[in-house]
Formats: sequence, C-alpha cells, structure tokens
Amino acid sequence: MRKTDRHRREQRQPKDPTDVRRAAESPNAAPVRDQVPSIPRLTGQQQVWYAVIVLVALAVRAAYLWGQYRNNPVFEHPRMDPLVHHEWAQQIASGAGMGDRPYLRAPLYYYLLGMLYQLTGPSVLAGRIAGCLLGSASCYLIARLGASLGGFRVGLVSGLIAAAYWPAVYFDAELLTVSLEVFLDVSLLLALLSAGRRCSPGLFLAAGILWGLSAITRPNVLAFAPAIWCWAWISFPKPAGVLRRLRAVVLTGLGLAVVVLPVTLRNYLVGGEAVLIASSGGVNFFIGNNAESNGYLAEVPGVRPTWNEWVEDIQTVAESRSGRSLNDGEVSDFWYGRSFEWIRSAPGAWVKHLVYKLGLFWSPVEIPNNQPIWFLARLAEVSVIFWVGFPLVSGLALGGVVLARGSSKAWFVPASFLLIYMVTVVAFFCPARFRLPVVPVLMVAAASGLCQLPAWLRRRDFKPLLTYAGLCAGSVVALALTPPDRAAFRARAEAEGHQLFGMHFAAADGGADQQRAVESFREALRLDPQREHRRLLLADALLANNEIQAAGEQFARAVTEHPDYVPARVQYGVYLAGQAQPTEAVEQYQAALAQQPRHAPTHQHLGRLLTDLNQTAAAEQHLREALAIRPDLIEARCNLGIVLLRRGQAAEALPLLTRAVEQAPTNTAALQNLGAAQARLGMLEEAIGSFTRALQINPGLSEASQNLSRALRKVGRPAEAIQVLHRARQTAPGDIRILSALSWMLATTPDDALRDGRQAVEFAQQAAAIAGRPYLEIMESLAAAYAEVGRYDEAIAMAAKAVEFARAAGREGSAVRFESHLQHYEQQRPYRDVSP
Repeated sequence: MRKTDRHRREQRQPKDPTDVRRAAESPNAAPVRDQVPSIPRLTGQQQVWYAVIVLVALAVRAAYLWGQYRNNPVFEHPRMDPLVHHEWAQQIASGAGMGDRPYLRAPLYYYLLGMLYQLTGPSVLAGRIAGCLLGSASCYLIARLGASLGGFRVGLVSGLIAAAYWPAVYFDAELLTVSLEVFLDVSLLLALLSAGRRCSPGLFLAAGILWGLSAITRPNVLAFAPAIWCWAWISFPKPAGVLRRLRAVVLTGLGLAVVVLPVTLRNYLVGGEAVLIASSGGVNFFIGNNAESNGYLAEVPGVRPTWNEWVEDIQTVAESRSGRSLNDGEVSDFWYGRSFEWIRSAPGAWVKHLVYKLGLFWSPVEIPNNQPIWFLARLAEVSVIFWVGFPLVSGLALGGVVLARGSSKAWFVPASFLLIYMVTVVAFFCPARFRLPVVPVLMVAAASGLCQLPAWLRRRDFKPLLTYAGLCAGSVVALALTPPDRAAFRARAEAEGHQLFGMHFAAADGGADQQRAVESFREALRLDPQREHRRLLLADALLANNEIQAAGEQFARAVTEHPDYVPARVQYGVYLAGQAQPTEAVEQYQAALAQQPRHAPTHQHLGRLLTDLNQTAAAEQHLREALAIRPDLIEARCNLGIVLLRRGQAAEALPLLTRAVEQAPTNTAALQNLGAAQARLGMLEEAIGSFTRALQINPGLSEASQNLSRALRKVGRPAEAIQVLHRARQTAPGDIRILSALSWMLATTPDDALRDGRQAVEFAQQAAAIAGRPYLEIMESLAAAYAEVGRYDEAIAMAAKAVEFARAAGREGSAVRFESHLQHYEQQRPYRDVSP
C-alpha cells in the first residue's frame, strides 16, 4: 500500500540534535524511538482538554461521595485501617505525635492528614474529600505521563481512563494511603523522564526527593533503586562522561536520603532502634508467607483481627515464642524468621504459593484485605457506570505496550517500575489496593494501543490490528484463569461487608442497633463460617442484646471449633466468670496460658477472677506477670492495686495506682482505686479529688459517688456528701446502693438541718422494692428511717430481722452493730451516726 505524504512525515526521523529536540517538543509529535522523549509543551487547546480530565474525575468522585453519604451507614464511622489512620491523624493534630516507639507504618500520609485535621477539625468527610482531590490531580499526572510516552492523544485517553477507573474512585474516597502513593509514584515517573530528557542534575535530585516521599508513604518503592540508578546512568547521551552519570546516580540517592534519614533518626531517638522507616515489615512478610496464608488477607494465625488487639498480639506471640521481651525491630525479625522457617521446610509449597499470589496480583477481582471493596462501592448510585476496571485496563494493556509507538528507551522507566513493584507486592501479600500504584502504567499502555486503532483502520493495516486483538484476547483469557475462586470469594466479600456493618451497629447505642448487629454477624457467619473470630463477634453482640444463653452457646462453639485460638478461650472465660462459673472460667484461662504462656490479657483476666475468689496470692502472681509482659496494661495495674488494698497494703498499692492514672488520666477504674488507696492512708482531700475526677468523666459511677460521699463525711462536709448522693440518684434512680446510702444519711446525720426522715423512708422503701429480696444494708437504712419518723414498732421489727439475717449469713460484726441500733429503737430514740 502506497504511503501518503502525511504518513511519510510521521515516519521521518530528524537527523541532528536540534531537529530531535524540536520534533520531540512538538505537541502533536510522537516521541522519537530510542531517544529520551520530552514532556510535550501543551497548546492552549490541549491544556483545556487536560483540564476537562480533571473536571470529569472530580465529577465522578463527587457523585460517588454523595451516594456513599446517603447510603453507607459507616460513611462517617470508618473501621479497620481507615479508622486507625483517622485516629493517628487526630493524635498528630493534637500535638501528641505518633507515640514513643518507632513507626509501625510509613508515616507521611498520617502527618498530612493530621495537618488537614488541624485546619478542619477531625473530619472524616474532609479526609475523604482531600483524597478525591488528590486522586483527580493524579488523573492529570497520568495524562501527562501518557503524553510523555505516546503524545497528546495517548495522554488524553490515559487521563480519561484514570478519571473513570472505579477502583481508584473507591480508594480515593477512603482514608487510605494509596491515593497519595499513586500521586507520588506517577510524579516520580514523570520527574525521572524529565530528568533523563534534560540530563539535569537538579531534576535528578528532585526525582530522588519524590522517591523519598513515596518511600515514607509505602516503602515498597525502595526496591525501585536499581532501575532508578540504571536510568540515571543510561539516560545520558553516549558522549557524556562517567562523572556526569555518577553525579546523577548520587543525586537521586541524596534526594532519597534527605527525606528518609530524618524518619530513621526519629525512630532511633524515640525508640532506641535504627528502624529505617517502619517496623511492620516482618509481620507483613509473614502474612503472605506461612502455611495458612491465603495471599491477600492481613491475618496472622492466633492473632485477633481488630487493630489494637492485632498490634498487641503480634508482639505477645513473638515474646511468648521467644521467652523474653522484644523491641519492635526484634519483633519484626521474629516474624521474618518464622516465614523463612516455613520457606526452608517447604520450598515447593512456597513457590506454588508465590505463583498463586502472582495470579492474585493480576486477578480481575478487586481483592480486599479488611474492607469489602465492591460491597461498599455499589452503595453509591454512580456505581452503575463503574465498568472501567482492572479487567478492561489490563486486558488492553498488553497489546498496547507491545505495539506502542514512541521511545522504547523511555518505556524502560514505567515498565521497570511495574515489574519491580509487582515483585515487592507478590513477595508479601496481594490485596487490590497494593497493586493500584502500577495501574497508571497499564492505563498508558492501554491508551497507546487504543490510539493506534484509527490509524490502522484508516490504512487498512490488518496485521498489527489482528496482533493487537490477539494479544488483548489472550490477556482476557489469562485474567479469567487467575484466582481466587469467584463464588467463594464473593461469599467471603459479602461476609466481610455484613461483619463491617455488624461492628458498626454493635458500637451504637440502642436495642434496635444491637439487634441489627446480631443479624449482620449471623449473616456474615452463614456466608463464611471458617473465619475463627466471626463467632466471637456474634457472641459479643448477643451478650450486648441480653441474649445471655445464646451468647454462651456461641462462645462454647468457638472454643470447640477452634481449640487453639487463644482469644476464643479468653473471651469464653470472661463470659463464664460473668455467669458465676469461676471454676470453668479458670479452666479456660489456664488452657489459653498453656498455649501462650506470655499472653498478658489472659494473666490479667485470671488475676482479676482469682481476686474475686479471694485467692490473693495467686492473683498477685498473675497480675505481676501481666505487668512484666505489658507494663502499659492499665487493667492489670488497677487489679493488682485492688489485691494489695484487700490485703491492707495501701502504701504499696498507692504508687501502682498513681502510675495507672498517669498512664491513663481518664481511666475511671484507676481513679476510683487510687481514691480508695488514698482514703485508706488518710489522704482524704486527695481521695476526694480522685473520686471527683472519676465522676466528672462518668457521672453514672455509683461506687465513686458512695466513696466520695463517705470521704466528704469524714472531713466534716455532710451537706456536700448528701448532695453527691442526690446527684447520683438522679443519674441512676434505680441503684439500690445509692438509695440505701442516701436514706441512711438523711435518717442518721447529727445535723438537724440536713435530716429528712420522710425522704429517708421513701428512698429505703424504693431500694427494698427494687432489690426484691432482703439486703442487710437496706434493712439497716429502713429501720433507721422508720425510727427517725417515729415509727418505732416497724423500726424494731426491721432491726430485729436484720440481726437474724446477719447471724444466719455469718456476719457477726454486722449483727452486733444492728443490736446496738435496736437498743436505741427500743428506747424510743432514733439513731445518730456520729462515727467519722
């Protein structure tokens, strides 16, 4: 077929460097093969088209956000990773930073989100909007990347694909790091191409800085180092000297170091460990490299799934297996070691698992790791147009990249990024969000093929057309053969969605929400009964819904089905202890400790139960063991303080409880126990302060109200003591302890102005009616109230009955006290409580 003049002009190659530069910078020209292409200078009209890409991306994301706001019950209540990111950002915004340990995860995203929260307050919506704005900006960058590799039209199609790519729309609206990763990684690719075109030291330094920013968002990109330095070397023309090439290599490394080393230094200063960026590498590697790994869920066998418990357990398990305390770096090394033990013991299984994960990476399904992607995405009405996804883009990409016009040398940068980044993901585990940073390269490749179709059809050049069609068809077939099993996966994803909603409803107040939580967990368990923690979630929801017996059955089944799952035994033990079955609860705790001897929460729960059983020596041993493993375990510190108080060792309990309050100033249990220790030691004003702080945090604490009332009475402030009990009665009108204590004070206080016999009788009778059975304290208060209003016959009868009940219960001290009251009533005298 004869070539037209226009076609010949398109094929013409300039002969001198000036012509090369001019041809490359021409907006409509395709890059010159085997030369580093320029990033085109767009005309005004082309700028408008690229602005349209951004507007389309913003419109799609705005429609998605509106649909989620209307239809998604967890839209303003993030769970799992988004919740963790939201909480960390709030910490940072408050000035508290991210704690005194090395970063568990790469920190850049959380600090940027924290800076946003300083401006807007801790708004989930603001974080989602910021992600969508960043994602829309990434669409523009993807368009520019496409233009740099294939010209204006390739860039335009690439940007439009990015604007409509539904997984990106979903992830942009989540409080996740991936939208920032994509933005920085595409910026890095553009910077490297620009630096290679201009052979500019400054641009290589800028590329290194972008590389560092990407690394402190997700460290996978550090593996791109060989390709970056190779590019810095080969992008120079042949006449360039070795020193110029070396300078480019050094400058990219310097840019990286300028960003990463401050993070390493911070980790060393606050944690005493030289952790490069984050300490989660070991456990993340283990997640994807153990005999039970499914290749995409962030699950560790024997570790609870919720974030705080997960973080606690990965350290506890590591320390239990190691038999000593470990720092964060050592915990990471432990999990790396576990992975390599499995790899050495079963190399064939490991290779097979790697191939399986490679299939997951290229799966047409958007695979979640802790939130069901499509389950949530489809809640927005705009999801009806979500047909541009991974199957379409990856199916078109292979044919496009093989037949792409432009510089094969320039394609070295994005192609090597795709391959290297893919290897880093497959080496660990492969949920969909981890592959999203390489999708822009696939978008450009797909656009490159699509933009050549009109020319092939116009020239009736069927050979490349058939080749392209064959490659795309082969890609589609290959994608269809990748894991996971579609039916099983859909069931698991649906189960994850119902579990997510169940956790949301369980955290809400109100019976209707608790019932919805039970229904959601039941559906999740029906769809996917294999996940060991789901039955525990159902049991907890049943317990919150006052279905006590049904909850016990689910706890028991969880232990039967998963006897090696320590959290099941611990939670069943807590249930049994609450149902007055201490022997059975102790058995569950002991079985859990046999499996994980250094599981601090189990020691804490067992110590608490033994305290209630008055086995204080054994309780002290377990509580001290819990604190040795986890010094930050407030409950263990408080319970050890209680043990010491019961044994009359208030002086020893005081520093323990003071430290507990320092660790958790809003922990009401710690404040109440500290107040009790202070009162025992005669530090009454300090005790009043502790009880008052506890009530400021939670006015419904009946025991704190009683203790505060006693302390106020001891320091000669009976009017304030009575006011405290009145406020407590208003907060909890059915609390028999408050009613009885208030009745006693109103009937027996020596201050004539404060006594009120009529109210004393009323409150004591209310307490007796609510209790429904005899209580010695209520009987004592009621007898005193009858005497105060002159009803001595009833007072005598009630006091005599109290004496009888006290002796029958073996409480001789109480019986003697009641007899002294009885003598007053027999002498027709009301009782006055003048004791301090």
